Amino acid sequence: MNIKIIDELHPTNLDQLREVEKIIGVELPEEYKQFLLSHNGGYPEPNVFRVQWSGQYWAEGNEINSIAWFLAVYDGKDMNFVDFYETHKDRIPKDTVAIADDPGSNLILLGTSGPNKGKVFFWQRDYEVDFQNGEVPDYSNVGFVSNSFNEFIDSLFEL
Repeated sequence: MNIKIIDELHPTNLDQLREVEKIIGVELPEEYKQFLLSHNGGYPEPNVFRVQWSGQYWAEGNEINSIAWFLAVYDGKDMNFVDFYETHKDRIPKDTVAIADDPGSNLILLGTSGPNKGKVFFWQRDYEVDFQNGEVPDYSNVGFVSNSFNEFIDSLFEL
């Protein structure tokens, strides 16, 4: 890992991670758990990443983005992993959880099950489905970032 995490909280522990997994109903990918055990919250330097879109007309010019802040496992209010889960669980694909956000409140997602487990995605909130009227979240507003969390971290760069 070639990044520095600024303003991170104290690392989480296995008991806290087990409690989070119980709340969200899935086991988090091992690479991400190891990251939380070493780092918890904060923002990375470098923080820029590439997004691959599958032909969405609105994605042109949005091939790169940046991390504003990683979510943290703790009891506080700001950038709290469980709070983000509760807020976004009906708005993002069911096989993902938010792990960070960008400066525009879009989300960096991590796949938690099925063929997307461990993969990293980028969710654009301006194009989310109308979940309040029963639309089911899908990948129409989600771009691909990397095949694994470690690959994601290793791919971060300065603009």
